[in-house]
Amino acid sequence: MQQPQITQADVKRFVDHLARRDRKAAVRQALGLLEAGALAQDVVQVLLGSAQAEVGRRWEANQWSVADEHAATAITDAALGALGWRIEAAEDQGHVVVTCAEGEWHSLPARMAAEVLRLHGWQVTFLGASTPASHLRRFLTEVDAIGVVISCSVPIFLSGAQRSIQAAHAAEIPALVGGRGFGPDDLRARRLGADGWAPDTVAAAHLLMVWRRQPPEVAKPTASASERESLELEAARPELVQAAMNDLFLRFPPLAGYSENQLARTREDLGYILQFLEAALLTDDPRIFLDEFLPWLTRVLTARGLPAGVVTVGLEALAAVLDGYPRSQELIAQGRRLAADRALDG
Repeated sequence: MQQPQITQADVKRFVDHLARRDRKAAVRQALGLLEAGALAQDVVQVLLGSAQAEVGRRWEANQWSVADEHAATAITDAALGALGWRIEAAEDQGHVVVTCAEGEWHSLPARMAAEVLRLHGWQVTFLGASTPASHLRRFLTEVDAIGVVISCSVPIFLSGAQRSIQAAHAAEIPALVGGRGFGPDDLRARRLGADGWAPDTVAAAHLLMVWRRQPPEVAKPTASASERESLELEAARPELVQAAMNDLFLRFPPLAGYSENQLARTREDLGYILQFLEAALLTDDPRIFLDEFLPWLTRVLTARGLPAGVVTVGLEALAAVLDGYPRSQELIAQGRRLAADRALDG
């Protein structure tokens, strides 16, 4: 008998359940596909994973609120939990620890990874969201694990991922990393000192099998000038945001009519720009700032009724206060040109 494939129609139906906040129907559909013979890892990764990507897209497009997104995520989490009780794992391959990077609160991708690793025969201890690095280190010294899998969904938490990697190394446990925050290749993983990177959980399971046969030598990262600038930028972020706000009042007169809530959101946006800039510097990967964050920010703001040009204005205000940060100034200048081009295209 041919195993049924998860289709786009299946994903759409599941998303419709999320939109109606119909928990029972969502769980019933996921279990029904499993009982019909679909591969468990496909139900987890294709059905639930694709549905969550659509949830994020609807928030980005301002079609759903944060509350809508959270409600949908809770239902997907319930479906994942129900699947976990029905999944029969293969023989025990050994013990691995799965956790989110310090500061990373998007735990559902990591939990999905934990369930797929169980399918591949691993005994998994899942530590959940934002495990403090010091606590992770202590935990790893008390358990016998082949490796720790560290998930990071948003690049601004890569500094936390670095601390998590260092905690694993202090416990003499190799660190395997993954998630959207680490990007499409192993560059960021290597720059942060991880021992391995996987584009998906199946690849992670295979790499862990290699580690089981021959544990890797723990990596020893070296600090770069770009990384040092990232740390300096992080330390000065509150003062830089305030200075940029002062400059923005001069560059963008409508700001004077903003409500307190709107001003708070503007400060928050400037802070996010700096955080993504810090992540790009930390990993020496400009794609984080230029190719991923700025287009995303432009889409989010324009979906909420703001002109695309506000991104350029914000970058100009930050550029005016970033004296002494040469690499940051360079990335800001590139970002301004790209943001201006996108504003014209829009």
